[in-house]
Amino acid sequence: MFISEVLSINADEEYIDKKGAFDISKCNLIAYANGKYFSMGKQVGKFGYSVQKSNKQK
Repeated sequence: MFISEVLSINADEEYIDKKGAFDISKCNLIAYANGKYFSMGKQVGKFGYSVQKSNKQK
């Protein structure tokens, strides 16, 4: 187990959205598996999808 404290975060301005938040979709990420590289693009889901609240209006 590791416990740490984040002291600094640096990101190039091109990865920051209009609201000032980091936008990971602008990063052109890649993944490595079994000796091959794969591009990552389209979001296919999100954490908490199965328990999210409905946006239905009453």
